Amino acid sequence: MSEDNLNQLEAHLLTLGRQELALERKIQELLIITQEFGRTNRFPEADQAWQLREHLRTELAILQANITHIERTLYTARRQTNRP
Repeated sequence: MSEDNLNQLEAHLLTLGRQELALERKIQELLIITQEFGRTNRFPEADQAWQLREHLRTELAILQANITHIERTLYTARRQTNRP
């Protein structure tokens, strides 16, 4: 794998990492919102927030699988080229 390809993969990995962090924060926010809706007996809104949270958790799992794949690819390429 060329140096340019490795650099592109690393840049893509950073972008995915930022997306992962944003999703994790949003999921946490939705948990807090869901709990607040539940405490105030706003159950339809709590259900909607929970459904969105579950959807984002699924997206997060897919994103994390992609991140793991890219990390493995980079690790293998670095080992083959003895890149620091």
